[in-house]
Amino acid sequence: MLLTLLKLSGLELVRSVSLKRNLISGILVFIIIAYVALQLIGLAVFMGPILRNFFEIQDIPAFLSKAAIFYLLFEFIARFFLQKPPLLDLRKYLHLPIRRSAIIQYLFARSLVSVFSFIVVILFLPITITDISPQVGQFYSTCWLGTLCLLSLSLHFIVLLIKRSPHGGLVKGVLIAALPAVPILLLYFGLFNLGEYTGPFFYLTFSSPLPILVSAAVCGLLAIAAYRKYYRSAYPQPPASSSAERPFFLGGGLRLLSGFGLPGIIAETELKLVLRHKKSRGYLFLCVIALLYGVLIYGSGDNTFTGSAYLYLFVGTIITGAFLLQYGQLLISWNSASFDFYQARENGLYALLKGKFILLTGTMVAAYLLTIPYIYFGWQVMAFHTAALFYNAGIGVHVIIYLSLWEPKPMDINKGASFNYEGLGMAQFLMVFPYMLIMYGLYFLFDVILGSYTALLLLSCCGLAGLLFYEKLLMISVRKLQRQRHAVSTSFRQEL
Repeated sequence: MLLTLLKLSGLELVRSVSLKRNLISGILVFIIIAYVALQLIGLAVFMGPILRNFFEIQDIPAFLSKAAIFYLLFEFIARFFLQKPPLLDLRKYLHLPIRRSAIIQYLFARSLVSVFSFIVVILFLPITITDISPQVGQFYSTCWLGTLCLLSLSLHFIVLLIKRSPHGGLVKGVLIAALPAVPILLLYFGLFNLGEYTGPFFYLTFSSPLPILVSAAVCGLLAIAAYRKYYRSAYPQPPASSSAERPFFLGGGLRLLSGFGLPGIIAETELKLVLRHKKSRGYLFLCVIALLYGVLIYGSGDNTFTGSAYLYLFVGTIITGAFLLQYGQLLISWNSASFDFYQARENGLYALLKGKFILLTGTMVAAYLLTIPYIYFGWQVMAFHTAALFYNAGIGVHVIIYLSLWEPKPMDINKGASFNYEGLGMAQFLMVFPYMLIMYGLYFLFDVILGSYTALLLLSCCGLAGLLFYEKLLMISVRKLQRQRHAVSTSFRQEL
């Protein structure tokens, strides 16, 4: 049965209409992955000397035991946004004369072959051999590494269970993703160290095999629970009346933007697209990481206004506009498969772009509200964030929308974001330069003439003016898209 399923997967790959394109992109991705893997291996090999010489850590086993929980928290956040549920491929096989249990087992086994399954081994195997094994012995060092690997594997099944939850939603998803970041932030600010409480569990592996047995039992129970949950829902089409089969992250029931009419409905649909598909969720994960960018910059300096104005403005722009730069650069490509739907309707293209504008502006406001704790580093920081928000919402968003309409390329939104360059062209790589140049040009002009604080105020006023006249600015992009709609539609149909 396993050979049959492997054969079907191979035939699906060979018979794909985009085989040549996938093969070329696969080779490029392989080269990039190989380079990153070499860097990762280099870090793993020299981790021991780095900890001893640069961080002056002498008891490496004790330190790693306390740090293991934070690695697992980082991995959980990454898995939550990037890990693909195996049932997305289930309907390809359910109509075949193959046992449902065999199909689920095959998909589960295939889902284990991911980058997360290998990173933990690549990172911690060398230091286990060079620094832990000589101190505690080969058997107990193997128990320590095995415990970490089993807990990492447990995260795989936890994420599968969460994403198959029948009571999903946007609020629940945000809470689950943000919860692991709390101990990391508390550690950064020196308020609470979770490793002090979890470290003894990992340290126990140096004298007893009990932790690895507990980890194996937990992993086994989670695997059984995930298998049963997916097995019960493995049907070609769930009952129409069953609300339990609604996919997690669907976002159904949200009517926050319906007051904007058809553009608001499109914005809600786009939000569901962001939360449902791998590529857009990957970009969303990068945006969440960007929210922490200010901690690295503001926490490492003297927090003075003078001499840091341009850097602070850059950080504020990136933090509040991360989603704009990630998602907005592929503005129309996200709708490659449904572009004809909007083109064939009266004012469809206008509603599409306005819906995008509403979504992008809403994410900027949400990102700004999440950065309010940065006031800890001084009120000047929030002044830059406020100016950056007004620029992004009033000017930057129109720059990105207009430039993204320059020969947009089709893409498959179901593919992941990592090393995936579908939809990206020269325009997408270059649009960040005029976006930044306009902002810095306005600020520099006002700064030279009137000073830094006045420059921030006037930059905010320019953004506010853009918000007041957003309809006229948006119509510039709408007219551009209407002129080239047939060429864009033809490109999407031919290449998808």
